[in-house]
Amino acid sequence: MTDQSHSTTRSQYILANLPIALLLISWLACYLAWVATKGAGLSVNLYDLAEWMSLDPIVRASNPPLLTTFVLRAVPGLIAVALVNGLAAWGSRPLRWSLRGLALLIGIGLLPPFDFFRGESANPNYHQQFSVAIVTCIAVLIGWWRPTRPIGWISAGLTAIGGCAGMYLSLRQYTALSLSAGIGIGAPVTIAGVLVALLIGVVTGRKEPHPQPSLRNHSEGALPPLLGEALSRADSQFGRFLDTIFRRCGRLQRMKQLAGDRGDLINRRLVCGLVDR
Repeated sequence: MTDQSHSTTRSQYILANLPIALLLISWLACYLAWVATKGAGLSVNLYDLAEWMSLDPIVRASNPPLLTTFVLRAVPGLIAVALVNGLAAWGSRPLRWSLRGLALLIGIGLLPPFDFFRGESANPNYHQQFSVAIVTCIAVLIGWWRPTRPIGWISAGLTAIGGCAGMYLSLRQYTALSLSAGIGIGAPVTIAGVLVALLIGVVTGRKEPHPQPSLRNHSEGALPPLLGEALSRADSQFGRFLDTIFRRCGRLQRMKQLAGDRGDLINRRLVCGLVDR
């Protein structure tokens, strides 16, 4: 019976963290070739493809401008948002903190070069990079503070749509430039990874939530005792700190109420004295 419960716990643990692994694989696939050509110099990953597309005058003059680059750059940003929200909100505390830091780094990595901050702020390509990075970081911080599963699902779905749209627009530009190009391995891996993560997240999210097994109690991934004690001590100290703040706020409120009551009493005495005169 113990072995069966241990096996069930292990399967739940793997199923709960499988979307996280798939999202990480999808993000790493952004560094693989998204467009494959005969010339090795034109087989580029997602980040280089977005930068290369921004140099095309047709893309710059499109309506809206730089649409292709925006769609491509939004893919890693949406993956970061999905990491800190519903698809990755089930893991243990160290895993959640690691994913939050990684998602924030993904957003920071979308910032433009230092030239943007040194005076080249009129460059529309740099403007777009800065906007995408800031929006991604804000969304990650919101998910860091209050993760929501539906937002993670929506982000994963938009990632797949953005990947497909970005590849279509990029290949169309390659064709317009008379360049023979095909789909590299990075785009299918990214799109398939987020779709499978979305499917697992939706299916498991509809079930009755089970308490997620903690890495502290997991026999093969237990935290060191000192780290576990430090985390527990930090939790208790933070709880006592909040209790102290609430108690002091209550005392201040009572003192203000007493002061108000005394002021009303003094005013009444003054009024009564004037009336007697």
